[in-house]
Amino acid sequence: MLDMFGIMFSTIMMLVVIARAAQLDSQSPWFEAPADKTAPLTGLEKARANAAHMIPTWRKSRK
Repeated sequence: MLDMFGIMFSTIMMLVVIARAAQLDSQSPWFEAPADKTAPLTGLEKARANAAHMIPTWRKSRK
């Protein structure tokens, strides 16, 4: 009986930890460095921003 309680308790605690980790990871990913706000846009980022008309005028290149 105590063996079953120990297995169930540890399983439930692991699920709680996994659920909490997934919840926190969706808010603030631990595996990614935050993007530099002043870095120039490149490639796909620039195309997406152009499509959404989100590039500030001071960041647009004058080419």
